[in-house]
Amino acid sequence: MPRLPSLGTLAADAAGTARRFPFVLIAAVLAALAATLTTEELGPEALQLRLLAAASLAIPLCAALAISAEGTAWKPPSRLAFQALGLVVCAAFFAAWPDWSDVLRATRFWELMTAFALAITIARFLRGDRPVAFWQFNATLLVRSVSAAIAAGILFVGLALALLALDKLFGVPIAPDGYARLWFTLVFVFGIWFFLGGVPRDLDALERAPQYPAAVKVLAQNILMPLVTLYLVILTVYFVKVVATWTWPTGWIGWLASSVSVAGIFTIVLLQPIAQQPDEKWVGVFTRSFWFGILPAVVMLWLALYQRIRQYGLTEPRYFLLVLSVWLGAAALFFGVTRSRRIRLIPISLILLTLLDFAGPWSSHEVARRSQLSRLETLLRRNGVLDAAGRRRSSTQRVTGADAGEISATVRYLVTVHGADAVRGVLGDSTARRLRLESAAARHGGEPQVRAIVGALGVAYALDAARGVDGRRYSFSARASHAAPTAGYQFLVPLRFVNDTAEARADTALAAVMVRNTPVVRIQRGADVLLEVPLDSTVVRSARFLAGGLQGQVPGDLMRADASNDRAKAIVFFSSLRGVDRKPHATSDGGSGVALIAVP
Repeated sequence: MPRLPSLGTLAADAAGTARRFPFVLIAAVLAALAATLTTEELGPEALQLRLLAAASLAIPLCAALAISAEGTAWKPPSRLAFQALGLVVCAAFFAAWPDWSDVLRATRFWELMTAFALAITIARFLRGDRPVAFWQFNATLLVRSVSAAIAAGILFVGLALALLALDKLFGVPIAPDGYARLWFTLVFVFGIWFFLGGVPRDLDALERAPQYPAAVKVLAQNILMPLVTLYLVILTVYFVKVVATWTWPTGWIGWLASSVSVAGIFTIVLLQPIAQQPDEKWVGVFTRSFWFGILPAVVMLWLALYQRIRQYGLTEPRYFLLVLSVWLGAAALFFGVTRSRRIRLIPISLILLTLLDFAGPWSSHEVARRSQLSRLETLLRRNGVLDAAGRRRSSTQRVTGADAGEISATVRYLVTVHGADAVRGVLGDSTARRLRLESAAARHGGEPQVRAIVGALGVAYALDAARGVDGRRYSFSARASHAAPTAGYQFLVPLRFVNDTAEARADTALAAVMVRNTPVVRIQRGADVLLEVPLDSTVVRSARFLAGGLQGQVPGDLMRADASNDRAKAIVFFSSLRGVDRKPHATSDGGSGVALIAVP
């Protein structure tokens, strides 16, 4: 009968894991600290996110470097130094963070996270071809990661209930943020530590005693394979329809084809150990069918991408999808024709593609920037803003209509993703200086900057019209404000948002109510409306503070509205407010706040 390990054994195993992966655990502790700071809003928000992103990237990178070093004849100090390179790389990521826009930060983070996570799977298999050990190694990692997630979840529930019991039964105060701290500690520290403890060291042992878990076979054979087959049939029938009707495939085909591809490749990888068994010939049939069956979806994906790129140019998501579709088509032909079982080529090729896309003139960021800038210049030439040589023309006629919407959308993309430097060429140096598009202001453009640039080009800002919105959406939130005097008011009531007038009348007590998509706050008792407080002044003041922008934080004393008559007077303080600034009055469809009310 198996015996449970003693506490001494568990402690020794944990210490051995710490000696094996010291820098991974340091990164995990830093990530837990950064996540806690982010949740509790301690310190500058930009610093919190930078630290969380860099530490999160260091976890898989340091782990991959440590695993790779174990396959060498290096001495322990050399292995530790090699593992520490992961912290150096992520420190460089931390230093470069402020120079990127929010979109580039998220894109580059997930690019590196994907590459580093995949690097763990092939770190010990770059030299030589050991397909059995490769599959067993990664199957162990998969099982261990699921076990770590389950263990962290169970521990969190158990410890959170224990803290709750201390609070309710013994009056021990537990800070509201204490549960978040516990969660981050368990996920980043315990979960990572637990996972690392199961990373195999002896590849020869994996080769000698291969195992194929029954749960894996059930998942692949009874769940994934039927689903992938079903969706391949759907995609093939749709391809026949596209050819027969000679219509462009819908843009949604990209997500479906990508999802089926991921599921199909994952299924093939799970089924590889039994692919050559005489009684499992169906695995080989499924594998060949999948690789050839996915080709029609790839063709439709190219057609859909061509249509979107021809109309609107390249952006980062379209470029990603284009590159991945080319990779998928090449992989389908290679594995379908050669029947190769070298599945390690899949993560290796994806890592190379991801790292190549991170920087350089071929990267998605640079290709998308050049594509959108070329599209902007074409639109400006067509409307006489630029001449054939790309120089600004002096014209008193403003660009309006559909082209104004397209120009507004393109400028907004370039400024918010790549910074105002991306459009400096079409503005000219003098205009750029006049708009103060320098240093940090040129890197991080907001809505006011976009409007100023579009206006400087002689174009009527029409982004909302281009998106088919009747009016411009706004979203304001209040910064901390000074205390408001309550003298002369008898009641403080929370602002209530409701869907219709009937719902507003349901409460017979004195209330401050806003029916969604209306321009006023109603002070009422049931059906009796005592006073209506208009929103227009609040929206105007907030937008003026943001230099014409309609999104952002404004001082709390600007986020107020007041009105009075012979039946009541009221001041409404909004902590947040969102809606549409349309003519003749701005309306609201959500927010929060309180109202001070006085009635005779």
